[in-house]
Amino acid sequence: MKRDLLLHQLVDACATLTTYIEHQSAVHANMIADLAVQFAQRYKLSSQHIRDIYYAAMLHDLGEVVLHGELLSKGRKFSDEE
Repeated sequence: MKRDLLLHQLVDACATLTTYIEHQSAVHANMIADLAVQFAQRYKLSSQHIRDIYYAAMLHDLGEVVLHGELLSKGRKFSDEE
């Protein structure tokens, strides 16, 4: 039970960090998480699987936090240096 609470707090903190970086990313993460949970429920997955899917969806773009914004919105291939 304590592990679940800590995991939930960690995911929430990471999602909050994403919000500070870019509001649109947080909106996107929430939309993806909502859709993922709806699919999981539709396929009657266990509550643990649904929770794990929710966490994964909330964190799926966490790597964006460490990348420069211009790289993410570049619109062309990355160079070797990038």
